[in-house]
Amino acid sequence: MSAGETFRLFPLFIGYWLITSVRDQRMMLTMIVIAGLCYSLILLIEVRLSPQFHKTIYGFHPSGFSSSSRGSGFRPRGFLVNGLVAAFFTLTVVIATLAIWRDDRTRLNEGLNKLAIIKPRWFGLAATYMTSILVISRSLGALLFGAFAVCAIVLFKPRTQLLVAVMITILATTYPILRSLDLVPHEQLVSAAASVSDRRAESLEARFTNEGQLLERGLEKPFFGWGNWGRFRIYDSRGYDRTLSDGYWVIALSTHGIIGYIATYIIFIAPIFMFWLQSRRQKTMEVSPITTGICLIHSINLLDLIPNAPLTPLTWLMVGVLLRHVKEGNVVRTETETNSPAKMRRRTVL
Repeated sequence: MSAGETFRLFPLFIGYWLITSVRDQRMMLTMIVIAGLCYSLILLIEVRLSPQFHKTIYGFHPSGFSSSSRGSGFRPRGFLVNGLVAAFFTLTVVIATLAIWRDDRTRLNEGLNKLAIIKPRWFGLAATYMTSILVISRSLGALLFGAFAVCAIVLFKPRTQLLVAVMITILATTYPILRSLDLVPHEQLVSAAASVSDRRAESLEARFTNEGQLLERGLEKPFFGWGNWGRFRIYDSRGYDRTLSDGYWVIALSTHGIIGYIATYIIFIAPIFMFWLQSRRQKTMEVSPITTGICLIHSINLLDLIPNAPLTPLTWLMVGVLLRHVKEGNVVRTETETNSPAKMRRRTVL
């Protein structure tokens, strides 16, 4: 494993070592919410003035500026690589806020949260505010994922939310099989996108076209792929790159082959399935809305890896957190165990 890959996995180790209980998970989501609320100020400015913070401070745009224009406005991105990553981070904040809100409502109904400093309604207001930021981020995919996540958290019990996360994970991991067997309804999806915007339909059709070309190219070396240095891409007779690689799954499959794809995605999907099986074995114990919220964030991230490649440190952090939660062996901790002195001792990375 190279030094770069080891550094990329560092958030996984942080999540596994430090986030050891539901209390720690709640603290982590709270920090994500606070960071999102602060970051929303930058996004609000860029919606009005166009994405210029990265250019102003670092002297260059991390990606093409033309992709930031949407209709009569702009898609904000802050200091992230593009507007899609910024929109997905906003979506993560929305789900995190709703998970805390649902946990507070549950604890309040059980009489366990009467002395809380921050009342559930404040997290509800924060979720509403961040949802408005998600809307003005002008990302249709993130907005659809957000609407689905809001309905799941508000309407379903935590165990049902966990089942929804498992179903999303199955869909995300079986998509390459469906795509290779030509079972994905491309034309219907493009027609649905055309009903919203012609530009979105053209973008989706281009993604499907390039996806098919890269998949065909990748299956020329099916087991171990083409390796790095762009060998999986398609070039014309003059040496110019003719392909556009957006989805992470097709990049992983073409670069590392079926073996590498399975090895990578096992790390992603194993924690959710292990947690689901664990919850089925312990039916008498309640599943925490905090943990199911993390499962929803991670499963939707896996689904977003189909059209895009938002593989961020938060992805690996969620994997580490869920792996540690499964290792602890309990679906949810009791109030006495969570507040015990042994669990409240200060921990550091070292």
